[in-house]
Amino acid sequence: MDLTKAQIDDLGGYTKSDWLNKISTELKQRDYTTLFTHLEDGISVEPFYTQEDASNYLILPKARIPVSWKITDYISGKGDFRRINADLLQTLAYGSECIILDISSNSPDDLNEILSGVHTKMIDLVLETANSNAIQTWIAYVNKHGLRGKIRSQNNSGVPQLLDQKPLEISISCGENGPIDSASLANMVLNISTLLHRSRQSGPELSMPSIFIKWHLSEVFLRDIVYLRAWHKLTYALAASYGYSSFRPGLECILGQPGASNPFDQMIAYSSMAIAAACSGADRICAQALAESEIINRDASRRIARNVLHLLKMETDIEEAIDPARGSYWMESASEMIAENAWEKFCSTEKERRS
Repeated sequence: MDLTKAQIDDLGGYTKSDWLNKISTELKQRDYTTLFTHLEDGISVEPFYTQEDASNYLILPKARIPVSWKITDYISGKGDFRRINADLLQTLAYGSECIILDISSNSPDDLNEILSGVHTKMIDLVLETANSNAIQTWIAYVNKHGLRGKIRSQNNSGVPQLLDQKPLEISISCGENGPIDSASLANMVLNISTLLHRSRQSGPELSMPSIFIKWHLSEVFLRDIVYLRAWHKLTYALAASYGYSSFRPGLECILGQPGASNPFDQMIAYSSMAIAAACSGADRICAQALAESEIINRDASRRIARNVLHLLKMETDIEEAIDPARGSYWMESASEMIAENAWEKFCSTEKERRS
């Protein structure tokens, strides 16, 4: 049935309370909450939502700080620098724009061999290591050759031990050992608060892009987006508490190994996770290789995983949208609830720690 303009305008005049009264009548006094679907972490999915549920809507950072997420890859190895170099060149040939290196290199000659044939001034290079000699070698090499390179540091608590080192990137990992919940979000906020507090005490404040969150995505599309949106709300709240006008840690989304054994089903799972990351203000997206099978080998699986990101980036125009996920009343309501729970946990822990 086609509605007239008058009928459409009439629908807009009803509040959520009016709709709930109508639903209660239709249910014949049955409890409305029995229609809810309850998820983990206190999230409930109701049968319907209105704009009133999304009063605290969020505009993601892309609306304020234009960013274009980068296809990222991890390369690790110890000692066999020729193999590392071959992997690096192949990865760049497949179109990666940022490389995270987990290598043991203590001399400029080692780095020359690893980076042979690489246009180092055209890509981002991040060395992830806890070796102090490797750190000093890398920093000197980056400064000497003018590379777009950083050093990444982290320890078990996510608090850096090298605040005075430049160029430093501090990573805080989440979701690697299980699903993210409000408690893990609160712990990440606590780690960043500790970083900001220590940097203020030790000298110049850290530049915000120096802090990166390594977010391991699940295969649940809506859950990933809701928690990522809740995380952005928490960073805004933390910024306000420290008096920053623009504060946004970098977001590095890692697409986990899909549970499906069929490579085609794995591609669908990868696409779902990649879209969730792209819709949630990611700065980097890293696709791990698909599981090897009789159909595809290791090299082919890495290329397929990366091609999912290429198709998303170049064919969908998803980067052109300010906030592709905005407008879902349930999503805004759920992310607000998660953010409030996490913020309460953070404030409670912070109060106990400073008392």
